Amino acid sequence: MIDAIVANVNDVACFLRYAIFVQLLNIDCRYATHHKCSSKVGDNCFGPEMCNEYQPHTMKSVHFGNPTFCNYCRGLLYGVTGKQGIQCTVCRYVSHKNCPLPNTCPVTSFYMQPTYEQMGHFWIEGNKSGKCSVCKSECSSSTRLSAYQCFWCHYNVCSLKCQEELGYVCDLGLLSDIIISPISISTNMSLNVEDFRLNADLIGVPLLVFINKKSGGGLGTEFIKQFNRFLNPLQVIDLANGGPGPGIRMMIESGIQNYKIFACGGDGTVAWVLSVLDNLMEGEDYPPVGVLPLGTGNDLSRSLGWGPGCEDPKAIKKTLFRTLHAEITPIDRWVLNINNRDEAGNYTIAQDPIVVNNYFSVGIDAIVALKFHEKREANPEKFSSRAVNKMWYAKFGTKTMVEGCPNLQKTLVLEIDGVQVLVPPIEALVVVNLPSCYGGAFCWEKASKLGGQFSPMSVSDGLIEVVGVLNSLHLGQIQTGISSPIKIGQGSHIRIVMENDSIPIQYDGEPLRTTPCEMVISYHNSANMMYVPKKAHSVVRRK
Repeated sequence: MIDAIVANVNDVACFLRYAIFVQLLNIDCRYATHHKCSSKVGDNCFGPEMCNEYQPHTMKSVHFGNPTFCNYCRGLLYGVTGKQGIQCTVCRYVSHKNCPLPNTCPVTSFYMQPTYEQMGHFWIEGNKSGKCSVCKSECSSSTRLSAYQCFWCHYNVCSLKCQEELGYVCDLGLLSDIIISPISISTNMSLNVEDFRLNADLIGVPLLVFINKKSGGGLGTEFIKQFNRFLNPLQVIDLANGGPGPGIRMMIESGIQNYKIFACGGDGTVAWVLSVLDNLMEGEDYPPVGVLPLGTGNDLSRSLGWGPGCEDPKAIKKTLFRTLHAEITPIDRWVLNINNRDEAGNYTIAQDPIVVNNYFSVGIDAIVALKFHEKREANPEKFSSRAVNKMWYAKFGTKTMVEGCPNLQKTLVLEIDGVQVLVPPIEALVVVNLPSCYGGAFCWEKASKLGGQFSPMSVSDGLIEVVGVLNSLHLGQIQTGISSPIKIGQGSHIRIVMENDSIPIQYDGEPLRTTPCEMVISYHNSANMMYVPKKAHSVVRRK
């Protein structure tokens, strides 16, 4: 073994190149060289200085559809069927199952102390497709391990000569503005996210990604892998590991004020992230939050132009580019206070406040949501995808159509801004904050159809809209765009009293069973949300 690395990486022709039979390998920095090239190696090894702690690759058995070669022995991975080898889910390093694995995965090997002003490329050899970033020749080969790709900037080079022409310094590529540069990171030897510190002078406007692996029918794991390919794995956070708090605390403790957040999941995941921001950044401006829709309804995502759902992890690169050009709009948020009735008939028993981002409802739609929720909690294996979830919703909706929720108007009292409002015969009362409700339905008319009685909907005017649904058939017509709900009123303070019956309610798709109670909805605060200009709802674009 040798114990040195080349002083100038561009001077040695065998940089990051493994010999097939005879090689010298540095234990610390994993620098490899031929015997005949070892005389050109310098005396300074940057391995221990640059890396805080080495960890192995995250390998997974994979079936390769094209000729693929091992990054260690350079041999072909044989086999027509089955899984021929293993591949790192982060850096795409490929190996036979029996070949040794170097500890050079960028997840850990690039956690440096912030003493470097420029960062070098992290080249991964072979199994690349596309054109060379320097000479524009084809990089792929079906006969040998060829070409290199930098993990960070994703530039391809077909040879060591082109690698030298490209230069040592890595600019992090087209997504550099949202990537946390490895040389900006320091740690106290802990691998906990909240213990890392960032140098604000060495990063742009980084994007923190929070992923709920339970959303999207189990596709969350695949989305994490794709995000790890294009971003620093440090900024891709699985919500199962402590929630959003550690990542947000890392930014706060590092003094980073200009950053963005991408919440990947359903509307509940977005609400979770915003609630943590409420707790950690009280009185401060929130970072803008974008949404990758992995849930069932995804009404917030629909309103903001991120789409009704995402089921293709390979579309992540396109989505990340959208975050570069996304615009920001404030969205009103509301707090729901539920006060249960005591023995004397007074509403004095307060529950914990609930923040509402999308909508609140009582009646038939909440009954369907409650049945769906209870079934999913009892049998989670039966809810494997968004399509299956919608089938379950349709089943429960059909049953509820027969049962209904008759005479709802007789069981509740509605006040808007202190004035009692007559409720027409309906089976669901809905308080809406966004233009999208019930998985894409627009629950408020355009300004030209309001007739002057009501104001056009806005997501940041301090007003919230109240509408009614006649029955299950009417609800179906609203969801398909055939009909519109009954407009009841607008206001900044909504009070609903359930005097007798126990009828389910729901907020942002989360159902609850209630007893006779008083429910008060009032303004909470405003959150900055990222939206896609050409795809967002006109209500959002109008601001």
